[in-house]
Amino acid sequence: MREAKEDLLLCGQSNSGLTEPAHFTAIALAQITSVFITTYIEDSDSGLDYSDSYLFIKIIENYVKEVGEAFLSIEKPI
Repeated sequence: MREAKEDLLLCGQSNSGLTEPAHFTAIALAQITSVFITTYIEDSDSGLDYSDSYLFIKIIENYVKEVGEAFLSIEKPI
């Protein structure tokens, strides 16, 4: 565990090392969702309304930031 100040033997549950994977997962899901939201944005014949797409992308960006901050705040040094 990198946040430990000295070597120790872990027994039981731990949230060690979950901050970065959780944040990267949120980033990846945001990127994939943004691609789906804007796939046919330039196609005027698609029949879909993309007027709210950028608003949704901004909401998703805020969510990613909050996920990163939430996991960082619960990561405690051991």
